[in-house]
This record gives sequence, C-alpha cells and structure tokens, in this order.
Amino acid sequence: MLMEDLRLLAESLSFQKFATLPSAGDGVTTSAIRPDPQGRSITCSPIPVDDRVAASYPGLSFRAAGDGTLEAVRFAPPTVTCDGEDIRVAGGSFSVIGSADISSSADDRRLERMACSNDARLLLLGWSDGSVQCYNVLQVADRVQMDARWEVQIRTEISELGATYPTLEFVNSTDSTRYQFVAVVEGQRSSRAVWMDALSSSPENKWPTAAAPGNVSAVTAIEPDTFAFGTWDGKLGIVSNNAAQYMNVPLDDSDCDGPWKITHISNSGAHFLVVGASRIIKDPDAEVDEDEEDDPHEHQANLLVANYENFSDESTFSWSELGDVVPFFSVPKGGRHAFYTAALPTFDGSLILVGCNVASDVAIVASNGDWEIIELQEGKQISCPTSEDDEFLFAMGLSVSLLPYGEGKLLGCPILANTDGSLTGFLPHNKTMEGYFVRSMDVSAPDMRAPLPILNVPTQDQTQPSTSDGCILSGLDLGLDGIDTKSRHLFHEDEGSDSDQSSKSSEDSVDSDNAARRSAPA
Repeated sequence: MLMEDLRLLAESLSFQKFATLPSAGDGVTTSAIRPDPQGRSITCSPIPVDDRVAASYPGLSFRAAGDGTLEAVRFAPPTVTCDGEDIRVAGGSFSVIGSADISSSADDRRLERMACSNDARLLLLGWSDGSVQCYNVLQVADRVQMDARWEVQIRTEISELGATYPTLEFVNSTDSTRYQFVAVVEGQRSSRAVWMDALSSSPENKWPTAAAPGNVSAVTAIEPDTFAFGTWDGKLGIVSNNAAQYMNVPLDDSDCDGPWKITHISNSGAHFLVVGASRIIKDPDAEVDEDEEDDPHEHQANLLVANYENFSDESTFSWSELGDVVPFFSVPKGGRHAFYTAALPTFDGSLILVGCNVASDVAIVASNGDWEIIELQEGKQISCPTSEDDEFLFAMGLSVSLLPYGEGKLLGCPILANTDGSLTGFLPHNKTMEGYFVRSMDVSAPDMRAPLPILNVPTQDQTQPSTSDGCILSGLDLGLDGIDTKSRHLFHEDEGSDSDQSSKSSEDSVDSDNAARRSAPA
C-alpha cells in the first residue's frame, strides 16, 4: 500500500451502512441477542479468482433465511457524494432474485455453513448431521433458480450440538478444478477433512492420506492440488501430491494454559495466510449452573497473518500475531469462538476484515510490511445493528460482494450477516484517496442457463464446462454492457446414474454406508 502511515489510513477510512435485507420468518437462532454457539455462517459471495480476475457476476450473493428458504440476493451499489468531511450515500439495495425451499431438509438438522464456487454456478450447504448438499444455480428468465444436485454424508459421529464446519470452500481456480471443494467436518472429539469434486455424481474423498484427516482442524487451498491445513495441536501443514510437511505457528503456550487449536485458515491468493487459533482454559473450581447461559471456562483467541514467498519453504514465512482482534466477553455454554474473515480488495492490495461469532464488530487489518489492526474512528466501523430493544446483535457470517464501478472496474462492499437473520451492506470509502477501493478486474461471465454436467468418471478425469454468452442476471442492471440479455432458456438437469465405484473403507474416505445420494427439495 502507498500510505505507509497506518494512523493516517485509519483516519481516512469509513464504512457507511447503506442497505439491509431484513430477516425472514422466525430468524436463524433461538435468540437474536445471543451469539450462535457454533459459529455458523448463513451467507456467502463469490470471490475473485485472483487479484485481477472476477469469474462471476458482480452483486450476486446467497443467504439462508430463517423461514427455511435459500435465497439468491442481488446487491446494488449506491451513489456517493462528498462535501468536505461529509459523505452522502444514496440508493443501494438488496433484492431477492431467487429462492429454494430447504425447510424439509432442515426438519431434523441445522444449516452450519455455505460456500459458492467463484463463478456462482454451484452452491454448497453444510448441515449439522455431518452431510453436505450441492445445488445448481441457474438462470431462468430474469430470476435465479437453485436445484438440488446431490447430497453426501461426510461423517456420522457428531456431538449433541451437531457437526460443525470450520471449513467449507471451493478451490479457487480458472479451470474445471474450481468445482472441487474442501471441508472439515468436526464431530465430538475429532474431525474429518475431505477434498471432493462437486461435478461428480457420487463425490469421493481425495484428501491425501499423508495429512492425517482426523487431525485436520481447518484447511484452505493454495493451489488446485496444494492445501494449507491446521491441526488440533496448533501446527500448520502444507500438503501437495500426497506429501505433507509441518511448521510451527508462533503461538505462545509458555504459560502452561494448554495447547492452541487451529480453528480457522484462509488464503487470499496474494501470498499471505490468515490463521485463527483458540483454546479453552478449564477452571477446576467452576460450578455447574444449569441456568447459566455462558461457559464458565475462559476462552482465548489469536489471529495470525503470515506473508510468504514460497509456501513450501518455512524460512520464507513472516508472521504477525494480532491477538483476538475483535474483543469478546463470553462464549455460550458448550460453544466455541469462531473467526470470520474476508479479503477486501484495494487498488494495490487487500485489507483483511475480521469478525467472530461472539462479537458485534468487524475489525480491519492492514499491511505495512507487518500486519496491524486499524482503529477506525467512532461510527465509521463495520458492526451489527441493534434489536428493537436497542440490544446488540452478533455476527453470523462475513463476505465481500464485488459491484460494478465503471467499465472494467469493481468495488468491494462488505456484507455482514446478523443473528436475527438479516444482512447489512457497507460502502467502503477513503476520503484522502478517491478510488482506493476500486480494482481493475476482468469479469469472466459464464453461461448459467444450464446446469454443469454430472461426471460419472473418476474425479481426476475432469471435463471443461461449456461457456457461451448467456448471462444469469439478464435484465438486471448490473452495468455489464455487452453481455447478451436475450437469453431466456430453462434447462432441466440430466441426473445421470450414480457411480458404481465403492467408497474406500480407510479413515479418510466417506462413510460407505452413508455415501449414497439423498433426494432433496428443489
């Protein structure tokens, strides 16, 4: 970044709330003014393939609403005028442009996490019973349609609170590997890491056995076949071509308060890793009070950012330790601390947005060689709204939606999901540098009128998806001039036949007796 004085940057930045999508139904938690104990995430947005290519349509995001519907959401940008120190934001909105009924899928389970491919053609839902569901995202006239594609059971050993998903994300690439995904599904005392191809009719786990899948606590893709992963004992691993190496994360455990566990890891594609860790310090004198909502034990969190030149060479890693970043007071009984992070593009790099499930604010982390927390002025931060009784809500997901900002340019706008089920959109602004948050990017718009083909071949023999000029958001003014707006085709999915390949019986394979596809509502 050109501004080396982070204090000046902090004085210049502001995030203006300009759009809200209200909650639907009864909300997504039992109480909107209590944090979600498992750190669920109810929203997702496509992310750029790399620093200069966005492979999806700007303004498209997804939400799991409280009334049992899955929603495709369009995020339209506002207009901004500046008068000295005053910033006026006008217009801008969320609008639901498609929905699918998932209420029957949620009868005896809870949605934990969502993820979409970078071209938004596939959407994943991770459920509390340890299963993952995949949806096609299609264009039907000027709307978006989401149809169930497959469902697979990842694990059956889950706690009373259900399975959690420290990770559920697609591999970020430009070819057909973009439809491969990684997940960590955590059960009662262990977890399972999976690497699957969502194009397959019966996805099988390809996670490398060299990286013990039962000890993996979080994972992210660095390249299509290379992954960074965290472990239950606070180590960072890199696995490629079924060869794993481990390195130490500079987490201070000299105070004998117990080991750290890596609970979050993300990769922006710009040679830095974001690693979140937590630990619980047990109080041997804590009394059990059934009426108490909060955990009597102390929860600690620590976020670290590593710059690296070569991900396979530990000596090139340079770490910045930032602590909990977003202060929090307590964790619900039986719950955990969970980080939410998202990269916000700037004209020459990225800022890191950091939130968590047990706080209402989102912090900004910037690099000046080392990574540091930016303390914004009062009233200019990203934060959850308050309830009708003026009580704070808590975060339930964080993403960045890329919106058109002139020809060949995109503006990243943060989206914050709240415990009442609502979404809040924010406009970033730098008063001393116009265009600070505007990034020149090529928009590669795929054809989304027909579902992706279902592969009945081994996942390594992948075929390229077809492309054409059709636009999923035809008729919606997203500033995408030159894209055909006359496409009005409705296609039906060719189900194909289930693969007859048997599931592996080893620890890293999907449970063979539960790997069959289940039907799900469209």
